[in-house]
Amino acid sequence: MRLQHNISPPAPGRGGSRKRKRGTEDRGSPVPSMAGSASGFSTFKVEPHTPVALDEDQQHQADYFARHPPANGRHRSRSPRAGSPSNQTPDDDEGYTSSSSDTLPAHLLPHLEPSTGLVLGRSQSMVMYLLMKAKHEYAITQHEQLCEELKVVRSELRLEKEKKEEALDTLLRNVFGAEAEKLIEPIPPPPSMMEVVEPAGEPSSASASISMTNGHGR
Repeated sequence: MRLQHNISPPAPGRGGSRKRKRGTEDRGSPVPSMAGSASGFSTFKVEPHTPVALDEDQQHQADYFARHPPANGRHRSRSPRAGSPSNQTPDDDEGYTSSSSDTLPAHLLPHLEPSTGLVLGRSQSMVMYLLMKAKHEYAITQHEQLCEELKVVRSELRLEKEKKEEALDTLLRNVFGAEAEKLIEPIPPPPSMMEVVEPAGEPSSASASISMTNGHGR
């Protein structure tokens, strides 16, 4: 091809395709297998945990919590995980901490029957529900009473302010005489803050003119 087009061959060492010779270390090193599945993703196998490994993990967790008790004094409740054997310790529930409201009060413990688990003939969950309902009703009653007391206190405060203003006006009249009226008279609000309030039951002039025009004013 070069002879037909009168093209001189390239200088030695330049141009042309260069091929890197693989050394002995390349030949000896195995090439990692990149074979994938038909979809293009490589598959791998996860070894399942044996019962011995699960017991060791749970023992490590128990040792950790024994060395590091909770800072707030509350212990996390445990519930069995679905599919776990009955002889294994259940894992902790995420996001839930038991408190004193989840346990029976001390005055109800003597009424607990160990054989049936009932308290005064009712289940423990029903007893806790009734206790929380009673506390809720008591809180509502106290809230209503406090609201009424707040209304009374506010009315008394308003009366005390009025008495204070009257006593101050009397003092100013006694000290300054007639000139005190300039200080006693209330300052009228600016026109921008004044709102026209229509008397109840009386239509405004605009609405009255519209009704007369549409009715008998034709």
